[in-house]
Parts: sequence; C-alpha cells; structure tokens
Amino acid sequence: MSSSTSGLEGRLDEVAFADVLRLLRASRQDGTLHLDAETSHVAVVVGPEVVRIATTGLEGLRAAVVGSGVVDPGAWDALVEAGDESPGAALEQLVSSGADPDRLRARLYDHTVNTLFELLLPSTARFEFHAGRSHPFAADPGYPFEDVLDDVRHRVDEWRTIAASIPSTSVVLRRAPRLPLTSGPITLNHEEFELLGLLDGRRDVAELVQLLGMSAFRVMTTLHRLITLGAVLPPDRDA
Repeated sequence: MSSSTSGLEGRLDEVAFADVLRLLRASRQDGTLHLDAETSHVAVVVGPEVVRIATTGLEGLRAAVVGSGVVDPGAWDALVEAGDESPGAALEQLVSSGADPDRLRARLYDHTVNTLFELLLPSTARFEFHAGRSHPFAADPGYPFEDVLDDVRHRVDEWRTIAASIPSTSVVLRRAPRLPLTSGPITLNHEEFELLGLLDGRRDVAELVQLLGMSAFRVMTTLHRLITLGAVLPPDRDA
C-alpha cells in the first residue's frame, strides 16, 4: 500500500493530542499517526470516522490478547514468526488459529482506548501522519471515533478515582492478610489473580507494570478493584 507524509507533524508539548485527534477526524484522514518519544513508539491507525487500532507495539498487543486468554502463546509466536505486515493480516491469522473474533475485537478495542488515554498525559513525543499507511492489527470495520472518544473521556474520569487511592506508580501495595469480615466470597479473573500473586511488599506499581507488560492504566484499575474488594491493603494502611 502506498504511503506518504500528509504534512501533519509536530510535538505534543506544542499541540494537544486531543486536538490532533479532532483534526484527523474532521479531515476524514485515512492512514497512520506515528508518535515517537525517547523510549516508546505509538501507532494510531484511522479511517474516515473510525479508529482502526492504537497500539504501543507488539509487547502491548501480546499482553492484550495473550494475557487475557484470547489466544495462546503458541498462536502468538506463530504470528510473530510469519511477520505478515499487510493490513489486518494479524487479525485474520489469530482468528484462523482459533481466536474468537468478538473477544479479539473487544480486547483490541480496550487496548486502543487505553493507548489513546495514555497519550493524553503530558508528553514531548513527536508525531507525524502518513496517509494510506495501515497496520496488521487494523480492524475492519474500525471502531467509531465517537465511541472511542467517549470511552477515553470515561477513562479520564475513572483515572481521577483511581488516583485518589493509588496516587503514584511508586506506591508499594500489600496483600491483605484476610478479607474483611463483611466480605463474602470473591471471584478473581486471571489478571487479578496474577497481579495479587506479585504483591510481595517490595515491588512498586511501576515494577508491576513492567513485569506484566500491561498498561499502567490497566494495572492500576485492577489494583483499585482489589483494594475495593479488600484483597489488597490501601497504601496508607499497614498489614
């Protein structure tokens, strides 16, 4: 697929990322916005009125689809080995390997929203838009822009609540020695159980993010739920 730079480029400390998104939507662009910071690269693939994928790369995508159990590690390794970079090729291969298409689409949507949310945080990343360029994980049909932006705004509101209980990624959290007397039986999903097992009283939230290969938002959301359930002590309480 041919590609070209559209002339839309700059830095996020000069132009707010939300304004960049609005401009892409208003001008009905079709292509990929690349954002480069010192230690990260993000690709946001858009079409007229849709976002097809927003991702931090293979590590983040692997965490999204393997960590949630949508595909097994073997299927992921086969995908990486195949190395097909054509638009949507990765989705087709994962579905062919047994992934449920609806679950896969839902997990990639969540990954997209989390990626866009984190781009709203202060940054000096450079951005450059390439018209006509796509991605092997680009969804077709894409996710409606309005739905994506509504959920990003919801993440912002949710983040304010989370930050009240977990104010920093330098916080060290501990498992509760016992559930509250008022608590009934609780059910943990795979991610919650894995995260609970990593709370050793020494690792801070930043280390947990690195170990799990998940977004900071997802890790902190999960920790907030575990605090709410009483399975994890709030940061201002001792075990």
